[in-house]
Amino acid sequence: LEAQIVMMREVLKFGRAESLPGIASPKILDIGCGVGGASRYLANQFPGSYVVGVTLSKYQVDRGNELNQQRGLDTRVRLVQADCMKLPFDNGSFDLVWSLEAAEHFPDKLQYLKEAYRVLKPGGKLVMAAWCHRA
Repeated sequence: LEAQIVMMREVLKFGRAESLPGIASPKILDIGCGVGGASRYLANQFPGSYVVGVTLSKYQVDRGNELNQQRGLDTRVRLVQADCMKLPFDNGSFDLVWSLEAAEHFPDKLQYLKEAYRVLKPGGKLVMAAWCHRA
């Protein structure tokens, strides 16, 4: 768990997104959220934020939302079942779009990036990290 926290902290730092100056209540999207560990981390890092996580898995959504409730974050973190190739959000909806260790699983990387930028507010930040291995 500590390694995951260090990784998320470093990804925010590398992406120059440790803070979102001038945004009192940032809206954050976590693409490929799994059961929402990073979503909850981001909610804690950005007080006053509202975080939406998307995953294809209904099990992950149900389990993650249960964990959100157990941790008292259910009013600030919500996981939804959605396809990141066709995100169900309006253009310019999020101040920060985050994706950690998920993009490598998406079948169309360009479409994923187009969708991430589509839902990002002007001047918002996209922060992502993906594992790459060359054989």
